[in-house]
Amino acid sequence: MVLATTVLNNKTTKIMNGLLTSKTYIKKPWKIYSKKYYMSCVQKEVEAGTLIVDITKKICNMFENESPEIQEEICQLSEVQKEDVKKRKNSRKASRELADP
Repeated sequence: MVLATTVLNNKTTKIMNGLLTSKTYIKKPWKIYSKKYYMSCVQKEVEAGTLIVDITKKICNMFENESPEIQEEICQLSEVQKEDVKKRKNSRKASRELADP
C-alpha cells in the first residue's frame, strides 16, 4: 500500500511539474483539467475505444460543468503557466541580446 501511494504521489508530482513548465505553448484550461483530474473524474466517464474527438468534447463539457472551486484552481494553474512561459521567453530574449555583439 505504501509503494502504491508513493508511486501515485510521484506521478502526481510529475503531472503538476509538466503542467507548470510548458516550454512551447500555454495549455488551455480544459487540457490542464484533463491532466490533473483524468484518473479521478474523466476516466470513469469515458468508455474504452472512444474517439479522441469525442473524449475532448466530453472533457470540455465536464470542465464547464465542474464546480467553481475546481475551475478557479485550474485557472490559477493556467496563470502560473502563462507567467512561466513569459519568463522563459524573456530569458531567451535576454540571452540572445547578450550573445549578439
